[in-house]
Formats: sequence, C-alpha cells, structure tokens
Amino acid sequence: MLVILCAAILIAIYVFAPQIARAVPQVDPYLSSYVSGVDQLRLWLDRNVQDLLIWLDSLAAQSTP
Repeated sequence: MLVILCAAILIAIYVFAPQIARAVPQVDPYLSSYVSGVDQLRLWLDRNVQDLLIWLDSLAAQSTP
C-alpha cells in the first residue's frame, strides 16, 4: 500500500508541476528537473517497449509457416 501511495504522490507532482511552480516559485528548478527526468524515463521506456514489440513481431513471423 505504501508503494502505491508513493507512486500516486509522484504522479500528482508530475501532473501538477506547473501549478505547484506558480504557487511556490522557489521549487520551480527542482520541479523542472524532476519533470525533465520523468520525461526522459518515459521516452526511454517507449523506445524499449517499441523495440521489444518489434522483436516479438519478428519472432512470431519466423515461427509462422
């Protein structure tokens, strides 16, 4: 349950980063860095999932007679 709560908090911070930064300007550099890191992680995950799907598709094509 604690992991789900932590994940929900991190997602909320990511989603509401612009509003938080406007309300508390002192945290803007930290929020920008966090959002940038999450965006890079999302791009990395997207590339790897696409590569995995292409690899699985090629395996399926090879096993089909």
